[in-house]
Amino acid sequence: MKSHCEKIGGILADIHRTDFSELAIPNEKPDIEEPTVWNYYLQKGKENRLEWVEILLENLDSLYDWNSSAIEASESLSSNIIISHRDLDSKNVMWQLHNPVLIDWESAGFINPMQDLIETAIYWSKNEKGEINKQKFFSFISGYKKRSGELHSDWKMVLENGYLGKLGWLEYSLKRSLWIECTDKEEQQLGITQVTETIYEIRNYAKQIPKLLDWLNNEL
Repeated sequence: MKSHCEKIGGILADIHRTDFSELAIPNEKPDIEEPTVWNYYLQKGKENRLEWVEILLENLDSLYDWNSSAIEASESLSSNIIISHRDLDSKNVMWQLHNPVLIDWESAGFINPMQDLIETAIYWSKNEKGEINKQKFFSFISGYKKRSGELHSDWKMVLENGYLGKLGWLEYSLKRSLWIECTDKEEQQLGITQVTETIYEIRNYAKQIPKLLDWLNNEL
């Protein structure tokens, strides 16, 4: 619902504007990300004859490009960070009539506010096919702007920074599928499945970036 998107956008703005200084949490600049050596996982996948080898090989050059872009964007945005929920998608909001209750704060921490805004707006505007509904996307942003005022950012950097979390999940899934970070066969199989799903998700995100960049540059 567009009304839900707008309401959560406003709540996210309130979180971003909250003064957490009394918590005395050190505001440390995050460590510089190191590029992932995707060839290592490809070689291990070949040795173990895993089913994702072909799709990983097919996207290998793109993975290095996305990784490089994400690290550059992360460093560019790291000078402006606030404390936020950082995982405010629809599964972490419960509704009592029309009143939202935010749950699962375990991922809360420092993040660039515009990165948090755009990633969360995407969560709330996607359909089951992974397509972004423009009206819902801007309803979310409209709710945010009503509390925060005008928005200004390097949207290309913001969108490219969005690769980072997805690539991190891909590497974790690769490790589970290879028994590097895995405790049982069921978890390993889940890792195998999610490697392929995550690569498709990242490719789809890469295709959506030009459209999102056009929306943001022309309508904000």
